[in-house]
Amino acid sequence: MKVLSLILLCCVLLNANNLLNDFSKYPAQIYQGKHKISQEYKCANTECRDINGKLVDLKINFAGKYSIIPHSCGTGCRFYSLLDKQSGNDDYMILSRFNTTPDTNNKDSIDILLSRKDSNLLINWSKNL
Repeated sequence: MKVLSLILLCCVLLNANNLLNDFSKYPAQIYQGKHKISQEYKCANTECRDINGKLVDLKINFAGKYSIIPHSCGTGCRFYSLLDKQSGNDDYMILSRFNTTPDTNNKDSIDILLSRKDSNLLINWSKNL
């Protein structure tokens, strides 16, 4: 997790429109081992649901072994978790600065995180509500 923290701190979170072609500049090796998921997710057939019973996609989409998972918590409310597919650990705090909870942090935008499974680059695109 310390390595991931460094990766996130080193990632430049700039305007998404200027960086979409830069993913290949920050390559990541794709984890090939057995994929693990937290027990908090309930999966049946090809669908998985989060702690709120909402459908989520648990595929690797960041830095070779992580799944950045957007969770919906109501109108204009979104929070992210980071699932390590190698260990199965799901971290709700590491991406918490991108959460939008209108009744709590009074943000007037939603942060959309853009990533690719084969890249260490994470792009934050803020969209006004």
